Amino acid sequence: MDVIIDSMSDANWWFNTLFNIIIGVIAAGLLQNKIDRYFSDVSVRFRAWRARSIAARKAIINSLADNSVFLNLAFHRAILSVLVYIMTMLLFVSAPLLLETSVLHDNFMWFGQKEFARNFLMPLTGLTSIVAAYKASIRLSISFDAFKAYREKHGLPKLP
Repeated sequence: MDVIIDSMSDANWWFNTLFNIIIGVIAAGLLQNKIDRYFSDVSVRFRAWRARSIAARKAIINSLADNSVFLNLAFHRAILSVLVYIMTMLLFVSAPLLLETSVLHDNFMWFGQKEFARNFLMPLTGLTSIVAAYKASIRLSISFDAFKAYREKHGLPKLP
């Protein structure tokens, strides 16, 4: 465990962690449609579910494109989702460091507190970060598609 803590104090570890997270999010975004198309070819149920979800997505996008106030609220919600994702990711990445540098002495901690944090809280914060990233990416995608539809519907030029 000391080796892990020592490596976390190195700037290379932080750079590699953030770089891997960024690459993972980009790869997931690029592969999402290909994976969906693959499964829609394999399963009839998935194809029907995919058609319903695409229809619901288009209805949401059209509703947002019709009302600029709701479009603005959707963008604010997407930005808030990104901030929540960043906070959960930072909590997950910094939790081991915070756990090891806590000001409480081992005698004041109840038995197994650090093990509980490592075995339960760390995976929980990781899963929370993954869910937050998924929600943020969906909300951003819908918001940008609705913005494109709004721009096309009202004949507005592209932003530079």
